Amino acid sequence: MSLNHFRSVADIISFAIGREIEAAEGYARMAGLAKTPGLREFLLFLRAEEESHRRLLEELTEELRQYERAAYEKLIRVMSHEVNNTVTASNS
Repeated sequence: MSLNHFRSVADIISFAIGREIEAAEGYARMAGLAKTPGLREFLLFLRAEEESHRRLLEELTEELRQYERAAYEKLIRVMSHEVNNTVTASNS
């Protein structure tokens, strides 16, 4: 996928989460087909790594939402202040 298809950092993280899920599922399928215990164990280890990456990306997504909300709240406060200043000046 081209970077042009992403509109935000959240889009990129969402895409990455999807790839981590696909990779974990792939490793799980291969582990189910593995004929030797060592290979099966290694593939299950890789699946766990992908799941760990997914959880990390999900935590980042939540942090981004919190920062975005704080930024919007600050913007609303600033805009409200400016509107109030304009209205107050107009009423004087």
